[in-house]
This record gives sequence, structure tokens and C-alpha cells, in this order.
Amino acid sequence: MEGLDTSLYNTQGYISERLLAWGELPGFEKQHEALRTEQLRDDEILVEFSKDIIHQDEIILTSEGGIKYSENDENGGKHQKDRVICDWLTPMDYEVLQPRSASTEYRDAAEWLLETDGFRKWLQESSLTIYSRGKLEMGKTIFGSVAFQHLRSEFSKDAPIGVAYLYCGRRQQEQQSSIHLMLGLLKQLVQGLPSTPECVENLFRQHEPQGTRPSTDEISVTLRNVASFYSRVFIVIDALDELSPEICTGFLHEISALQAEIGANLFVTSRFQPELEAKFDKSIRMEAYPPAQAMEKILTQEPSSLKYAKRVFMWIIFAKDNLKDKLTPLRIQHAASVDIGASDLDRDKVVHINTLLSLCAGLTMIDHIHDEDDEDDEFDEFAVCFVHGQVREYFDRCWMTWFPDVHFEFAKICITYLSFETFESGYCTSSDALDERLKSYALYEYAALNWGYHAKESSIDGERLLLEFFGSPGKLSACSQVLEPNTVYHRETRTTGLHLAACHGLTKSTLVLMEASPSVDPIDYKGQTPLSLAAGNGHEEVVRYLLEANADIEARDGRTGMTPLLKAAEGGYESIVRILLERGARVDATTELKMNAFTEAARNGHEAVVELLLERNAHIETKDSFGKTPLSFAAEGGFERTPLSFAAEGGFERVVKLLLEKGADIETEDNDGKTPLDLATENGHGKVVQLLRDRSGLF
Repeated sequence: MEGLDTSLYNTQGYISERLLAWGELPGFEKQHEALRTEQLRDDEILVEFSKDIIHQDEIILTSEGGIKYSENDENGGKHQKDRVICDWLTPMDYEVLQPRSASTEYRDAAEWLLETDGFRKWLQESSLTIYSRGKLEMGKTIFGSVAFQHLRSEFSKDAPIGVAYLYCGRRQQEQQSSIHLMLGLLKQLVQGLPSTPECVENLFRQHEPQGTRPSTDEISVTLRNVASFYSRVFIVIDALDELSPEICTGFLHEISALQAEIGANLFVTSRFQPELEAKFDKSIRMEAYPPAQAMEKILTQEPSSLKYAKRVFMWIIFAKDNLKDKLTPLRIQHAASVDIGASDLDRDKVVHINTLLSLCAGLTMIDHIHDEDDEDDEFDEFAVCFVHGQVREYFDRCWMTWFPDVHFEFAKICITYLSFETFESGYCTSSDALDERLKSYALYEYAALNWGYHAKESSIDGERLLLEFFGSPGKLSACSQVLEPNTVYHRETRTTGLHLAACHGLTKSTLVLMEASPSVDPIDYKGQTPLSLAAGNGHEEVVRYLLEANADIEARDGRTGMTPLLKAAEGGYESIVRILLERGARVDATTELKMNAFTEAARNGHEAVVELLLERNAHIETKDSFGKTPLSFAAEGGFERTPLSFAAEGGFERVVKLLLEKGADIETEDNDGKTPLDLATENGHGKVVQLLRDRSGLF
């Protein structure tokens, strides 16, 4: 027992340490009720296990199948006997398998279920079945859990009413069979009685000494006998669809017979399955989760509470999914608690995660995300999400009603966060310092990566909040460091507000910054100018304004030697390529790798740009540093496909035909001695191959 006590103590200590580690996060003290619930469950399991060991020598099975108890157990022996028999029936504890969604903060999500006429009728009458069906992740399990908890609270233990819960999840497949499920039902009904019925004791005495198990018929008969001790019986069967067809058929046969004989009421949840539809055609249907009713409740809250709830919903629905971490509870807390225009995050006013969940009327939850590729639980994550997919479907249909200015709200939150005074110090000089910054300011990475997207999609362009951010070199430097994860930490990025405004196509801000800037051609650490960034990202209006301000049309990136024309051609922005050519951009300018605009357009499959450059007499025989010509790229990579699509099926003959009509040499070889025909053949471009064969006279 000393070893068991030590194991129990160490396990409790480990769980407590993990909880303490979560509690030490800024603004996150004691916020994971789910983890605490799991700790209590683990403690209970260990304690019960230790009790079994402690009392194991106090229970003696006689050769006749009887049970004797030691003298020091005269008060607890009867209870211990009941537990031994129940565990012999099945060690499975279905109540432990219930999801956390049935806990207090999520019960509001299904309050409507308890108030429906169908559910009330089900409570009052006998031999009725509620069939809750829907697609995957539509909240059916929540229905089952809430129904079970309501039954447990509605009918006290003293009342002669039996309540049982069965979960048919895939994780329990090895323990799921018709017999296992019926034994699980029998165990729960036995546990609900003051003592074990004689029929169950007889079943135990008949089989346990011989090491045999009861048959289906024996279990069915015993179930009926035990059920007769109750005035009514309610059975919740969750995730029925996850049983195999054979097991499901057998189980439904047994449970239907039981229902017919004793008048039991069933609450069944399942995904849509045609074979189950006919079996429950006369059932009470509970198909749709109405988040609209929950939203009506949320609307009655005071303005500040409503604001918090809407921010949580907004971030779950619209936040771009480009983070290493998901929408962690701490990140959601910061997003909900930001005061627009504030100089820093008031950590004393950061809203508790449980408060946020409660304000959302049960529509949200903390989900445990496990990386299946990683066996170490240390790297598991927690994310805030909707309780099921139908809530998202609801918002997909009516998001404009709830969030008409969603990107404007996102932009204000992100820019406020990036503008905190603490970031005036600029970029971090070490990776540890940057990690600490991102840890302390949980929303910073998202804000730095996505403020521009939200700003471009909103009406914030030119507003004071944004312009003040653009006017702070330190804050811009701090933000740019996150934008460039591979940047050497000790180097200033030299990114200006004009760079960022041009890069994201913010025309109004660009005009204001151009007037205030001593130069329209500032250079960042990559050697990029605002014109280069605007051209490479397809922002035609900004390109026009910069050219009117005499921006350097031939400015080259410091690393690649790309000009604005090359950037636009690479991106396939035909209108910008045309503007730059009309302004006199050199069509034959090349990069450090000897790639010109035509080559960039050809290798990236931008047919319209290729045609435009052909009209301007681009040099189609120019070779890059690898000895490849534009025709080589046309044959090798294909057109109208993703960049360098070597495995593309079919042909892309129109562009190749254009090149051939301009006199391209089909015998040109690259550094590997391969002609365009060789490359087209190797990569399966059949029509291009035939076109080249026809032109060369091959058959």
C-alpha cells in the first residue's frame, strides 16, 4: 500500500504542477476548470482503485459461490459486495465518458431542449423515444449529456426512477458489443437501487466462480427483473451511429424488446444514417440546434457583456488561421479585453475565460487539441471554439447581421494592440526576448501577421489610429520583426509606414505618408521600395500614385535584383505590367539569376502577361543562370496551372504556340542538355509534346 500511496501522491502532484503552470500565465489564473475536473476524475479513479486493493482480502468467495466478509467489515461489507458484483458485470463507467460539454457553463446551450413540448411529453409519458440526429459535430452529444444530467437532477436518488447513460464512441470499440452495452445498462440500474437484487446475485454466483460470462438471454431476463424495481426507466444512448451495423442491429433488437416490456423511454443521438431512419420513424425528432435562441438571450445582456460575447464569436468565426497556435483561451481573453486606442493592455481588467464562456450562453467551449503525430501530451493545446458545427452554420448564414463591420473591428483591435507603448522600444535583439514578448502579449503575433488584411478589407484606411501607428518607427520595427520570422534578430528592418501602406494597398494612408515622407523610395532591409511592394502585391491604384510622385521605376531589390516590373510579372498582374511598360520600364531587365519579366511570367503560367510582353517584343530566347529559356518554362511547367506544375495533365498549347509563332528555337537546350520537347515529354504535357513534334517534323 505504501507504493500505491506514493504513486497516488506523485500523480496528484504532477497534475497540480500542470495546473499551477497554467495559472502562472498572465491574466490566466485558475482558468481551466476542465483540467481541474480531469484531476478530480483521476483522483477518484485512483482512490477507488486503492480501496479495491485495501478491501480485496476482506471478500472471500466460497466454493459454493457464496460471499463472506471479514469481521472488521460488518458495516461496509454489503456495500463492498455490491461494488464487486457491479464491477464483475462490467468495469466500464459510462458516466465518466460523458463530455465536458455537459458541465455548468455549457448547459445553457441546450436549455431550449428541456423546454420543448416533445421533451416534456417524453418526461411525462412512457415507451417514448427521442431521436436526436444530425451531421458530424452538430451537438448531438451535448443533447444527450444535458438530457442525462437533467434526468439525474430532476429525479432524486430516493425516487424509484432508473436513469442510465450509454456512450457508443469509437474509442470504446473494443469494449462495445450488444452484450457489453446491455451489461453497462444493467450495472447502472443495479447501482441505482439500495442493494443488489437477488437475481443479479444469483447470476454472479452462477458464473463468477467458473470464470464464465452470462449469455444474452440471461442478461435480458435479469435486466427486465431489475427494471421492475423502478416505476419508470430512462435510457440515454449517445452516438449510436458509431456502432458497427451488426452490433447496432443486435443492440437495438434487445433495447426495443426491453422498451416494449417495461415501458422505458429512450433518448438516442446519431448522425444521419438511412438505415436508422426507418427504425426511429415514429420517434420524437430533435434535429436542429437553435443558436438563434441563445443569441436572443445574449442580446438581453448589458452592452459591455454583449460586446465581449460578440468579440469571442467574431474571433472564432473570422480570425485567419495562420498561427502556430490556435485561438488559445489567453489569446481570446486579450482580444475581448482590448480597449480601442489604449496605450497598453490593462491586465487587471482582462476578462476571465469562464466569464467569457458564460456570456456566450453556452455556444462556446474550451477544446482539448491533441497532436496525433506527437505522443507527448506536453504539446497538447487548448483552443476556444464553438460547441458544435451548427453554431458556425448559423453565423455563416447571418453574419452580416451580427458583424456588419467585422474587418473594421478586427483592424482596430489589431492596430491598437500593435500600438501599445511597450513596443515603441522596437525590435527584439534576441530570440529569447522575442519569445517572451509573444508570450506576454498573446495576441501580438496574430495582430502583426493580419492587421493589413483586415485593414484592406475595412474602412480604416486613412484613420488617425492607423496613421499614428505608421508614424512610430519603433512600433513598425517591432511589427516587421514578426512579419519576417527568418530575420536576424540583431538587425533593424528599416520598414517604414509607407512600405506597409503600399504593401497592403492602403491608398489613403499612402497619399498621406507620401506627403510627409522626405522620399517616396525608402529602402527596407531587403532593398525593397514601396513601389516594388505595391507592384508585387497587385495594388494598381497605389502604383499609379507612386509613379506620379516619380518613384524609381527601375529600383532593384537588394537580394534578388527584382524590379517592380519583374515583381508584377511574377505575380501575374497584367494591368500593373501594362502601366509600368507605358511608363518606360525596361522589359529586358534581369534578376541576379538572369530572369527577365517574360521568364517570370512564363514559369509562373501567367498567359495574359506573356501575351502582353510578346507584344512588346520581349526576348523569348533569354536564358537564365540555369540555361533555361521562357519556352523551356512553357513546356516544362505548363500554363494555366499552379507555378512549376510538373505533373500537370493535358496540354497548354496556346502559349507555346504563341512562342513558336514568334520564332522560338525548339532545339534550345538547358544546362542538362534537355530541349523543351524533352521537358514536355518528361512531365506528361501531351498536347505540348505533339505541338512541338509537329513543328519539328517528328512523328
